[in-house]
Amino acid sequence: MLRRLLILLAVVSVAAITLKVTGVLDPAPQDPVSEVVDLSFALQKRLEELREEVGFPGATASFILEDGRSGRIAVGVIDPGGDEAMPLSARMLAGSVGKMFVAGVVLDLVGRGVLDLDAPVTDWLGDEPWFSRLPNGPDLTLRNLMNHVSGIPDHLEQEGYLTDARALSAPGGDPDAVIQPLQAVGYVLDLEPLGPVGGDFSYADTNYILAGLVVEKATGRTYYDLLTERLLEPLGLVETSPQIGRDLPGLVHGHMHAENIFGLPALTHGDDGLLTHNPVLEWCGGGVVSTANDLARYAHLLYRGQALDWDYRPDLLKGVPLKNYDVPGLYGLATFMLKGGLGTTLGHTGWYPGYHTAVTHYVDHGITVAVQVNRDWETDVRRLADELAYVIVGD
Repeated sequence: MLRRLLILLAVVSVAAITLKVTGVLDPAPQDPVSEVVDLSFALQKRLEELREEVGFPGATASFILEDGRSGRIAVGVIDPGGDEAMPLSARMLAGSVGKMFVAGVVLDLVGRGVLDLDAPVTDWLGDEPWFSRLPNGPDLTLRNLMNHVSGIPDHLEQEGYLTDARALSAPGGDPDAVIQPLQAVGYVLDLEPLGPVGGDFSYADTNYILAGLVVEKATGRTYYDLLTERLLEPLGLVETSPQIGRDLPGLVHGHMHAENIFGLPALTHGDDGLLTHNPVLEWCGGGVVSTANDLARYAHLLYRGQALDWDYRPDLLKGVPLKNYDVPGLYGLATFMLKGGLGTTLGHTGWYPGYHTAVTHYVDHGITVAVQVNRDWETDVRRLADELAYVIVGD
């Protein structure tokens, strides 16, 4: 009963004030708050059913309707077998959903005339001593990187990276140590490219690491400072922050498969309450800790063209075909553009050891749904978002 009351109070509060981002979203019409409350309980019931079906410990979700009204829900527990309920305000590591923030920072700089998506990457990184060893380096543009058509192999798939990452979490390793961005790029230097620049789509975190290096070289500022200054603060995303260090307030426990490729413990947190490794190593490959609520808000603004003060969507949604990928569609700047049972969708999924995230904007219905789960295997988070969206549209 107490949990139901807490959810009711949270939903009423959110529905009453809608999204308080001055000048960004139109105020919601004065529909009865009970409509959003009833919808929230229906979504919670569906997410509970999916939890029973799939078996994840807990999840949070948030939705935003076309008129700006919104709500958030939580189901399950923080730890399997435990009785600590998943809080509405739970923060989780968002994985590659963080690339959407990289896209926002880059587009902000494009709008300010600092960056050009179609200029050669050599304009910013060409004088680096390692650049001549970068696969396809001379032919790259910033857009090639962010569309994942650079032909650059992914450093996460290189045995050298995996060996070094496992060493950080092995007994006697330094859990505070990190693999720095330039080190990450180093694992792909001198490798054969996967194909020509502008060829087939091939997803690689390395592309966004390089985009981050371009941002910092062009501005003389750190990416995380720009993220906070240009996106998080102006948009009121107070539940989102850079994932720096092992002590991240509000971060709930995540759960990994015991045989995960990074050799990490099955539980993300140690007995000291800290993460067992330093997540800053992901950087522009993802790099944020957030809530489903903040992620839904950001995506809703981004895809409605309201996250920045210029018309950036033609660049954001200029996509390349998803060849050799499990879902047909296009990929823009950190955006999967797909067709499904609910029409056109825009968004991204994210995986990070212990967590799974999906953020989806349903263009034909004007709604946005975000889901975060505190388990990283055998969980189709895009499907979870779709199932909640079906409840919202009444199908």
